[in-house]
Amino acid sequence: DRQTEMQEALRRVAPTVEEFRHPGGPLDPVEMAATFASPGQPAKRSTILFLHGKGGRACEWEDSALLALGLGYNVLLPDLRGHGDSGGRYTTFGLLEKDDLANAITSAKRRWGVDPTRLGIHSCSAGSSVALELAGHRPAVRAIWLESPFADARKMARHYLSASTGVPGFLLSLALTLAHAQTYT
Repeated sequence: DRQTEMQEALRRVAPTVEEFRHPGGPLDPVEMAATFASPGQPAKRSTILFLHGKGGRACEWEDSALLALGLGYNVLLPDLRGHGDSGGRYTTFGLLEKDDLANAITSAKRRWGVDPTRLGIHSCSAGSSVALELAGHRPAVRAIWLESPFADARKMARHYLSASTGVPGFLLSLALTLAHAQTYT
């Protein structure tokens, strides 16, 4: 599988590679999965946290993780809530995930001595909303690189709801407009 292939590729360039489990956040405590890799002496290096989009997995970041390791960074590659080997049924675009990731960072600090004040985030698509939520609650995040973030959360939610239910987007828009009108009249 792709996750195993990624870990094998990481092992070819980094002496420390480990898949680990950590607890999810307190609002919906499920077991989460992540991979940590370091080119050596993890406590002395900055760490890049890679966040995939909706429907993705950590292994999508294999090429970027290999590049980061080659440049001397630690890498932390979680399967976000409800994806891959992580538990959870819902994607909340950062509401629950920020706590899941805080626990992953704490686990990396305990296990490998990772400095949580030397953290950068590289994200794509829906993972970018998670990145912003996490960074908004962790002032120690030093850098964020958002690839293809969405500009309108309502449009994105409508798109995914339509795709998963088969209800046409225009009907969902109509229902949301009516619900909004009822709420504010």
